[in-house]
Amino acid sequence: MQSKYLVVFIAIMTLFLLLVGCGKHNTYQDIAGDWELVDNSDSSSCFEEMKFMVDPTSKFSPVSLHEKKENNVVRFLFGVYEYLSQEEIEVSLENPKADPFKMILSRDNNELTVQYEWDSAPLKCSYHLAENET
Repeated sequence: MQSKYLVVFIAIMTLFLLLVGCGKHNTYQDIAGDWELVDNSDSSSCFEEMKFMVDPTSKFSPVSLHEKKENNVVRFLFGVYEYLSQEEIEVSLENPKADPFKMILSRDNNELTVQYEWDSAPLKCSYHLAENET
């Protein structure tokens, strides 16, 4: 009789653990999409555009950054990013190669505020999700 209760208890606990485990979801901010710089950003040194993609098979996901240079020339930078916490990612650029840097993120619907250091300058930039991404 005791073994019957033990089996039922184990079955209930297993079901509970499966449901709780399956109920876990990604607690990271969803930043996937094409983000365009808002005109009133704090700095003209901000990336003009940032595109975050998702690779569900890896902890690293692709990123494309667009940097406006002199004479309206745009330089494209490609690499990967990974979440360090819910509000922080680390970007590693591969083309051109650059030292990894961190971004602090704050998303509010279709608005994204990003703090990062680029070319030895601390930046705080505001972006909105591109129209084709909404």
